[in-house]
Amino acid sequence: MEFNHNLLRRGDNYCGIGGSYERLLREEWEIQFNRLVDEIGDAAAEDTMRSAAQKVYAWVEDSCYPIRPRVLHPSMTRGSFHILADTLRVGWHPEFMRRLKHLLETREEL
Repeated sequence: MEFNHNLLRRGDNYCGIGGSYERLLREEWEIQFNRLVDEIGDAAAEDTMRSAAQKVYAWVEDSCYPIRPRVLHPSMTRGSFHILADTLRVGWHPEFMRRLKHLLETREEL
């Protein structure tokens, strides 16, 4: 699937650093993600972490943050969150960043 860059205005390019739409999505994600991580605690079992990840993902699927005033379809928000996840800016699992770092370090050692 290719992203339609015509939907963006100057300064809204959320795939780039500092884009206002990316900032909005990441701030909203961070609130939800941190709330669930705090709720399950540091010693959560894998099943509990997976359940939390599913809640974060469900929240993403239900979210609708307009990229522009007349672009209100929730698929834009869902797709944008998936682009951010694909580029490792957000994640669903509470330990996604720690696990990713471990995988990358292991790869560098090879």
